[in-house]
Amino acid sequence: MPGFLDASRQLAVSGWPVHQRSSGGDATPLGQGIVTVSHVYASEPGKSFDLKDEYARLCSPIEKALGAGASRGWQPGAFCDGAYNVQWNGLKFAGTAMRFRRCKGGSSRMAVLAHALMLFQPPTPEAIEAINRFLRILSEDREIRPEAHTGLPVGTDPELFVKRLGAAFDELIMASPLVPLN
Repeated sequence: MPGFLDASRQLAVSGWPVHQRSSGGDATPLGQGIVTVSHVYASEPGKSFDLKDEYARLCSPIEKALGAGASRGWQPGAFCDGAYNVQWNGLKFAGTAMRFRRCKGGSSRMAVLAHALMLFQPPTPEAIEAINRFLRILSEDREIRPEAHTGLPVGTDPELFVKRLGAAFDELIMASPLVPLN
C-alpha cells in the first residue's frame, strides 16, 4: 500500500514495530495476553478442498475449548475482521488465517497452514490506538473499536483453557482421515 513504509517507520519510532507477514491480512496486535496456535497438515488424498471445512478444522477446537457462547463470524469494529473469527458472546476472541498450496508429488492433496490468534486478554487501548494510528496514516477510512473484542471468559484459568484446547485438537487429529505431510 502507498504509505506503508512511512506508517511502519512512524509506529516503530513510537514503540510499535510493524512486521509484514507473507500471508497478507490486516493490522493485528501481538504481545502480552495474545496466544497463537498453528495447525499444519495435508488434506485427504483425492477429496476436493473446501475452505469452509478447513476453517472448521481450525475454529471448532477453539469453540469447543471456549464452550457455550462460542460462535463464528464477522465482528464489525474488530481488527483483521473476517468470516472465520471465533467469537465469545458475540465479541471477537480469535482471528484466523489460512494458507494452502498443492503438495509436491501429490497433486490431489493440499498442504495447509492454519493459524489462530487468540485474545486471552482483550487488546489494550494503547494497542488499538496504535492500529488506528497506522490506519489513519494509510488513509484507511475505518476505526478499530476496543469494545468489539473480548478475552477468555471471566474466571477461566488460562492453563486449563490451553489443556482443553490441546485436547480438542488431539480429538480432531485422532478422528481425522488427514495424513501427515511427507
